[in-house]
Amino acid sequence: DTGADVSVISEQAFKTLGIDKLSKSGKVLLGPAAVPLCVVGQVRTRLEHACHTCEQTLYVVKGLKANLLGIPAIQALKLLVRINAVDEYTEDIYQRFPHLFQDY
Repeated sequence: DTGADVSVISEQAFKTLGIDKLSKSGKVLLGPAAVPLCVVGQVRTRLEHACHTCEQTLYVVKGLKANLLGIPAIQALKLLVRINAVDEYTEDIYQRFPHLFQDY
């Protein structure tokens, strides 16, 4: 989820990883519609993808259906590159794809 502030995993995923130590977490996490999630604890661990690695905190959430990689981990692992501006080809893009710039 490229908008998530943190990464979360289910209790089952935590057990599968074979990590022994789970720390307490005082962080309040909210799911869709601002519903509080049941945070069991947190673990600091190393994540790897291709040739990129990073240290991240994963929050273990009770009843979680799908694990979620948050934007800090996504960026650190170079899974997504954001482009904040289009400079030299802006007019061409407007002309070729006008439907992308319409308000709905």
